[in-house]
Amino acid sequence: MGVLSSTVGVGREGGLVSDAKNRISQDSPDGLSQQEDFYKLGELLDEDVAYIRTWPVPDNASLREFQEKQLRWFCSMSRIVHRTEDYKGKPEYSELKKLARAIEANCFENTHGAIETLALPVMKELIRGCEKCLSDKKFMTSFCHYLSHQLFRTKKIRDTTQQAMQAYPDGRELWGKYVELYRRNSWFLSYRNAISLAHSLLSTITTDRHVYVRNDTPVDFITTDHPVINIHDSALCSQPMAVPTGLDLYYPISPKYAYIISSSDRYNGLSESITEVEVRHLNKLMAEKAYRNIYATSRAGLKGLVIKP
Repeated sequence: MGVLSSTVGVGREGGLVSDAKNRISQDSPDGLSQQEDFYKLGELLDEDVAYIRTWPVPDNASLREFQEKQLRWFCSMSRIVHRTEDYKGKPEYSELKKLARAIEANCFENTHGAIETLALPVMKELIRGCEKCLSDKKFMTSFCHYLSHQLFRTKKIRDTTQQAMQAYPDGRELWGKYVELYRRNSWFLSYRNAISLAHSLLSTITTDRHVYVRNDTPVDFITTDHPVINIHDSALCSQPMAVPTGLDLYYPISPKYAYIISSSDRYNGLSESITEVEVRHLNKLMAEKAYRNIYATSRAGLKGLVIKP
């Protein structure tokens, strides 16, 4: 979870964690929110690339070109990794194998690491209560990219998307193949979708409402292993397969600060003050959309919070 885990006060210093069975323990979210090989570079065969290209592309030509360059780059890295066995028995095989393992483990993760590194200065400012830092265009760009990747690069997004595809009422064998292709390529699709969302957020920055929330109540904001959520009414609908018609992003930055990006002025008042009732409501929404773990600074902060299956 990068910066987020430490900003909520439960990172390396430790904190309270509640799981789907409401079992509370004292632990760090850093390890709990990670999964081995989650950011491992996947193999990109011709059919994978063809499938990725069937997904919607942005209208912006520069963004389309950038995403295509990224796809070609990861394809070239994938070829290095997965064609190493062709050299088995040759003198250079041992060194090539080491290089391939390093690329496989680090190439994609380092890409996300670069996004976090660029966001680190602005996150530090926001954590200490400095909202004005976002008037800097570079800071706002880094923040929107970081927020977008925090939304898409989670196991919750990957698994719920796959489950929704599997539940789709289509008995064709071809659809089953599409589900498998998504499973194999979700690592890249989540990255590409995050880039598209960041670009969209930046393109509507003058019309969207950006609300920096200061929490002076006794109840801290909580976070989860799904650290950015959509709190638009349409996204809170309990009907299965319902597609949200709006996007109101909520991101608890720390126990005392949060950020909301909305297309309406519904949350504008929170920039002035927030009540304990409102904090508890946002915590409830955050907990319900968690994947497996909720993180808080106190046992009281976890009281009554339930992860929705």
